[in-house]
Amino acid sequence: MGFRRERYPANWNEIREGIRLRTNNQCAFCRAPNNALVARHVDGGSYMLERGEVFDSTTGEYLGLARGSEYDADRFPVIVLTVAHLDHDESNNDHTNLAALCQRCHLRHDAADNARRRRENKAARSGQGDLFGKAGR
Repeated sequence: MGFRRERYPANWNEIREGIRLRTNNQCAFCRAPNNALVARHVDGGSYMLERGEVFDSTTGEYLGLARGSEYDADRFPVIVLTVAHLDHDESNNDHTNLAALCQRCHLRHDAADNARRRRENKAARSGQGDLFGKAGR
């Protein structure tokens, strides 16, 4: 879907920074810190920071310490915080509807909404509009 500047208010950068500050520059769901290099466990259930602290990938709960050689990681992303619309309405920029999320949590949060949009776009491209106005819902 990607970021489309025209859908956001002129002060979006200011809003985004305020939302990030509200969560101490960490993902609101998994608490992964912005700009940190993390190791993602092969089972997807946890991530490890550079100093060996391991956290649950869903809740951010601290799980303990591990040595890099003991931690079975398959991906090493740098965390980038984005701002998600919790109700999926990009026009609702109320601070209670916005959350700072890492790429992984944001994609998971938007998965169903993105799938619906893909179905609607595919139907529109094929010329098969929805007679009842409820494409894929």
